[in-house]
Amino acid sequence: MTQPKVEFFFGETSLAKRYGVTPRTIQRWMKGGKLPSPTTLPSGRPAWANTVIEAHERGLVGRGEAA
Repeated sequence: MTQPKVEFFFGETSLAKRYGVTPRTIQRWMKGGKLPSPTTLPSGRPAWANTVIEAHERGLVGRGEAA
């Protein structure tokens, strides 16, 4: 039996750490359409589900691109 995948969310800061960039770069990538659309948390902050980010990364690898 396979374990269900646990979903968690990346905020701007944690996503920036994942990619080795600044949160400001994440904001520019958001505005430029280089990242999938975030979910807006009740606090008003953007967040990305890990499953969405992983799917986005798989798509980039297939095209030979980077975020």
